[in-house]
Amino acid sequence: MSISKFKAETLRTLAHGSVAAGYAAVGGAFTHPISKLHIVNDLDVGVYFSDDGTNNKIYIANGMDLLLDITIENDNPDYLAKGTVFYVKQGPEGAASSGLVTIAAFYGENK
Repeated sequence: MSISKFKAETLRTLAHGSVAAGYAAVGGAFTHPISKLHIVNDLDVGVYFSDDGTNNKIYIANGMDLLLDITIENDNPDYLAKGTVFYVKQGPEGAASSGLVTIAAFYGENK
């Protein structure tokens, strides 16, 4: 079993004025394989998220968050690939008037 350090990538954010009817990237591509992801919708409306910028993959209601623990205690080798970008667009309620969305991404780095 290898020992690794748990590290965070730079927080990705997108303010309400940039969340439109079409998908917009929330920050840049991941620079590491991601093992844990925390998505927060601090907007005053629900929004859709996507990892391909075309298809709705996740809906998060206003004021809610989603924590994905993709690799659990090294028992599961899955991860979000380096280079993945997440996108957000307006949900069924339409345009937001306040808030932002954030994505925090975490990875393990071998010592």
